[in-house]
Amino acid sequence: MSRKDQVFLSTNQLSYHNTTNLLFNDVSLSLNSTEKVGLVGFNGAGKSTLLQLLTKNLEPSSGLVTHPKSLRYYLVEQRFPEHLLSLTPEEALLDILETE
Repeated sequence: MSRKDQVFLSTNQLSYHNTTNLLFNDVSLSLNSTEKVGLVGFNGAGKSTLLQLLTKNLEPSSGLVTHPKSLRYYLVEQRFPEHLLSLTPEEALLDILETE
C-alpha cells in the first residue's frame, strides 16, 4: 500500500451533542496521509468542535475517531496575542511552533 493510499485519520459514525444541540450525527470520513483539508462554515457551525473531536480533545457522544499515536497537531487560538496580530495565519503558526 503506497503512502497516498494509507488512511491517516478516520471517523466511524461520529456523533456529538452538547446540552442543547445535536452538532454532528453519524459522520464517517477517512483522510489519507497526503490529503489536505479545509473547514469552512458560519460562526457556530461546529468547525472548532469537529477539530476538538478529531484530535480527541473532546469526547464524542458516540462513534470512533482513529489516528496514529504519533499524530502531531496544533490548535491555533482564534484570538491571537497582540504581538501576532500583524502576522499572517501561516506566520503566526510558525511563531507558535518555534517557541515550543
